Amino acid sequence: MSPAPPPDGSLWQEQGRPEIYWIRDAERLHIPNPYVMEALDLDWNAVQTVPQGGLDHIPLDPSWAPLGGATPGSVVHVPQNVGALWNAGKVYWPLPAATTKRLVAWAQEVRTIELRGWIVGNGGPNKDDPDFSFDLEVDARWTLERGIDLSELVKVGNILQLPSEQGDGTADGRAWCAKPLIKMEIVGFPPKGQRDRKKPPDWVFEDPEFLLNDPTAPEFDQKPPTWPFDPKKPAPANVAIGDGDYVRVYGSLVTDKRHKGYFSATVNDAVELWATGLGNNEDDDARWTEVHPPDWFEVLPAPGSQVLRGVVVVAPGTFPWRARIESTLDVDIPAPPKPAPGSVLHFREIVGPETDTGTIIEGNATLTGGGITQTTSPDGIHVHVKVGGRRSFVGGSPGKFRALYWLSWDEPGPTPPGPPLGAGPHLVSCATKRRSGRLTAIAAIGGVNTNGSRWVLSRDAAIAAIDAGTRFYAESDGRRADVVAARRFGRRYLKTRGDSVRRNNLLRLPACS
Repeated sequence: MSPAPPPDGSLWQEQGRPEIYWIRDAERLHIPNPYVMEALDLDWNAVQTVPQGGLDHIPLDPSWAPLGGATPGSVVHVPQNVGALWNAGKVYWPLPAATTKRLVAWAQEVRTIELRGWIVGNGGPNKDDPDFSFDLEVDARWTLERGIDLSELVKVGNILQLPSEQGDGTADGRAWCAKPLIKMEIVGFPPKGQRDRKKPPDWVFEDPEFLLNDPTAPEFDQKPPTWPFDPKKPAPANVAIGDGDYVRVYGSLVTDKRHKGYFSATVNDAVELWATGLGNNEDDDARWTEVHPPDWFEVLPAPGSQVLRGVVVVAPGTFPWRARIESTLDVDIPAPPKPAPGSVLHFREIVGPETDTGTIIEGNATLTGGGITQTTSPDGIHVHVKVGGRRSFVGGSPGKFRALYWLSWDEPGPTPPGPPLGAGPHLVSCATKRRSGRLTAIAAIGGVNTNGSRWVLSRDAAIAAIDAGTRFYAESDGRRADVVAARRFGRRYLKTRGDSVRRNNLLRLPACS
């Protein structure tokens, strides 16, 4: 039996080797240099030593491994900068989506994540912040397969900031269809809002094009800011990336405050209608998601093509003595190129949690989503939604609909699995097992939704869902037992609550295909 991993939060070093590791979630994270030690408020005197090879049984956390000993941007620019008095509070908030890893840098929570997708455009600088931004079209299949809630990742603001494909009816900016993009902002030093941050000694790259535009910055003297690497040729490969490249990116996942539309002034009305509360509050529906900053990029071979579109429809509220205000979306979403004659088009609608289903006037049969019809010339789908604002003596409230539509081609067969629908309880009918030494752990669970669609969640995604209130159960020999998240050796895992069957009921289930 493998020895138990050291407790979370402890620091370890093998004798005769320079690397120091911090234990997090039963994995060892390489602390690359003294700057990161200070940022994470770790104590050099707490480092314990073991013989060489004494840490081999602990899995290596891959978060910063590609950077070698370099300082990652996620521990330099952290989600804390504060707005003006009339917009007080955090501009950026960490987004604790499934698969994110948590740490505390400079006394602020940071959530880091790996994402995959396609670069859109060739990026560009913002000389005020300073940063260099790339846009990412998320790989929806990869995201869903890992149990990441795509609707949590892609927010209203990620849709409203982009040109609409709606066609007719967008003059008021209240019915929008766009390719949702996640902005990835490589941060230079000194970062805006944190000009007093200590400078990482290994951030030395300069580019004459990036002259800081802020004369109040401590290092402003017409010198360009410094960067962790060439932002046009990101680490670790240091090769140029650009439009169409398929990449994996790792970095700090945040939501940014709501922005007015960059492409059309008419979208400002929609942004304000989606706004929830005043100022920069974490629960504002009009926020958007960013990787800010990314720590590293890697170009990978691209998978099969797919299409992801986001729609938002909003109608203002009004008074009871006035006619209800309505907004309508009618849009064709074309499928990607068909790869082979026998391929089957699959599409999925993911309705956002911000949607007020009570304001949907026209949509699907149950008025819980859009009305979807499949088209053949060209291949794709047509989406129709009409919402109406609520009426009240105080002016009512907006009618709201937000959804994502994912289209992809597959070989003839069942629809790829998605998320479980609703809070449950959900019957777990399959479980993927993984062997580790003498122990067998559950790597994923799955089942069938009430509408016949399949769902599969990774271990981490299932634990996050349980923590959020979703319920699961398994049946064995006619007995029913709740699925719970337990802890062993500091690491959480899935099991069934104790019943008359001694063995974990999940281990008896067939593997998820």
